[in-house]
Amino acid sequence: MEYKELPAELIKKSLKAGADQAEIYLEEDKELLIRVRKGEIEILKQTRTKGLGVRLFVRKKLGFSYTSDFTPKSLEDLIKKTIFLAKNSSEDEFNGLPEKIEPSSEKTELKIYDSHLKNFPTEMKIELAKRAEGAAFNADPRITNSEGAEYQDNETQIYLANSSGVNLEFQRTSISLFCHPVAEKDGEKRGNYFWDVKSLLENLESPEKIGKIAAERALRMLGSKKIETQKVPIIFDPLTSSGFLAGISYGVNGLLASKNSTFLAEKLNQKIGSDLLTVWDDGTLPKGVGSRPFDGEGILTLRKKVFENGVLKTFLHNSYSAKKMKTFSTGNASRGYDSIPRISALNFYLENGKIDPAEIIRSVKKGFYVTDLAGFGMNIVTGDYSQMAEGLWIENGELTFPVSQVTIAGTILHMLKGVEMVGNDLTFRGSISSPTLKFSQMVVSGK
Repeated sequence: MEYKELPAELIKKSLKAGADQAEIYLEEDKELLIRVRKGEIEILKQTRTKGLGVRLFVRKKLGFSYTSDFTPKSLEDLIKKTIFLAKNSSEDEFNGLPEKIEPSSEKTELKIYDSHLKNFPTEMKIELAKRAEGAAFNADPRITNSEGAEYQDNETQIYLANSSGVNLEFQRTSISLFCHPVAEKDGEKRGNYFWDVKSLLENLESPEKIGKIAAERALRMLGSKKIETQKVPIIFDPLTSSGFLAGISYGVNGLLASKNSTFLAEKLNQKIGSDLLTVWDDGTLPKGVGSRPFDGEGILTLRKKVFENGVLKTFLHNSYSAKKMKTFSTGNASRGYDSIPRISALNFYLENGKIDPAEIIRSVKKGFYVTDLAGFGMNIVTGDYSQMAEGLWIENGELTFPVSQVTIAGTILHMLKGVEMVGNDLTFRGSISSPTLKFSQMVVSGK
């Protein structure tokens, strides 16, 4: 039996075995990982995996199991096991499949599958990684070492069927290139990195640009200093502002909101940020790394405003959290074959601003331009924020010297309200993206 036909067949068997509702999620994945270091191949690994998850409901009780063994006997045993788990679990009134939603008449061409990738020779993929690392070494003689450069691609096929009549499938690809050079001067060594992730190979940043920018990011941190503890304006570059936005995406998780486990839980339809804060989550973005025609439960993905001019407009929901909060799924159920649906952002991004990043820097008399953050210092429950940071000190509107071993701290709500400027440099590099951000004032803890 072809995999395309398998989910629907297992739905029939699950219902016959005693399930009230049934869902089958099947995933095939092919991954290639290449790592080079100093021009030599360190890792060349290709893997193929497949797996199938069975989610069954019996009288509002949930059973879930998964397997990578598709033999008839294994699948038959899997259904029996899952029925047993469902019958012996606790009842939850919010359990169950999502309500059936009629397909949209609007068709968006997502362009998230690169059919040419399979014909792109492995030798040329190796060359992409070597070119990125080579560009870093060629950028400056102070680039003396490398933590390596990596090329990675994934090709994934998803099949989803349930007893409400859903029978869907789609393909996607993901291609990434990463470079991590090390700069050295007078015995001091500084490593840094740059990367890109795209759905289509033709849209991937050039290896030369990735290597050059990675080298520049390492070089500019040579001679880093500590600074006195003080309150100053803070600017996040696009990489660090994207990391900050990733934390915000956890804060708008509908399941956390239903448990009052996010600092935004009681803030729906309230103004909690600057007028400049407009954030989208878009599963329909053409070529988006996070784009999907449907989510992990078969709900069509949407383009929706999460924040509009600082007002929290929606949480992100799967069907469970939506039922719990008496609303509708936003199409943000996320899963693999080995898990039940969770909630995650799709293409989550801050709307592009109108100000050139150089102008944002010029607006600061004394402050800190952050280029790297360490650790996950956002407490989503309390809203506290504290992260190790490094970057460049600003004096009279100019970047002066590198700063490291400092901590920036505050609260997330204060940061959101304190967004003073948004850059015009939004670039989609992965599924969470943001332009340059200027915050009015934060504590920088140094010496």
